[in-house]
Amino acid sequence: MRIRKTLTAVCIASLLSGCAISLPDLPFSGSDKEDGLSKEQRDERDRLVSGKSSRPSLASLNLQPDREALPVNSDATALQKPAIPRLTLEQKRDEYEALLPLIEDPKLRQQVEFRLADVKMLLAEESLETANSDHLANFNEAS
Repeated sequence: MRIRKTLTAVCIASLLSGCAISLPDLPFSGSDKEDGLSKEQRDERDRLVSGKSSRPSLASLNLQPDREALPVNSDATALQKPAIPRLTLEQKRDEYEALLPLIEDPKLRQQVEFRLADVKMLLAEESLETANSDHLANFNEAS
């Protein structure tokens, strides 16, 4: 509190007299003398800030991927993609219907219900296309 009053008085006096004050000369709690760092630690901090650290940079590390750990295909140049099962719309519908009673979170339950409705809509569109193509085939045979 005493420092704040002194600082305020010095600032007011300097403003009234028109002279400039030097802030590093004032006793702040965050100065280098009171930051708890030794001279070596302050020097290392200054080198880090200026970019002249003795520590290696990422560019100097020469990092390469471990080629032996990566799965590759027969030509040894491209990575293999994992096999993703392709489900039919009926299988997707069945999976969502089996998942629905297990969900307790209302937001997640609503999301699954929306996805289930989308799958059912696609199935309905598919059946309409099949019915229309069968109907058109019968129409063409009759004429």
